[in-house]
Amino acid sequence: MDSVISIAAGYFSSLAVRRDGTLWSWGSNEAGELGDGSTTHGLSPTRILDDVVAASTTGVLAFAIKE
Repeated sequence: MDSVISIAAGYFSSLAVRRDGTLWSWGSNEAGELGDGSTTHGLSPTRILDDVVAASTTGVLAFAIKE
């Protein structure tokens, strides 16, 4: 992934915010923490949101702050 400005690594999943404001997630997803509407494991990053300035993850929760 190019232009990543921040990464949040949790126990079950990870998030990356790119310079263009897109949020990407990947990981276990057993509780739907990847935010893609499924519980399928995310083996590679999937675009989740736009206009994001910060993101955090912990356990099975994920948070994002949008512009």
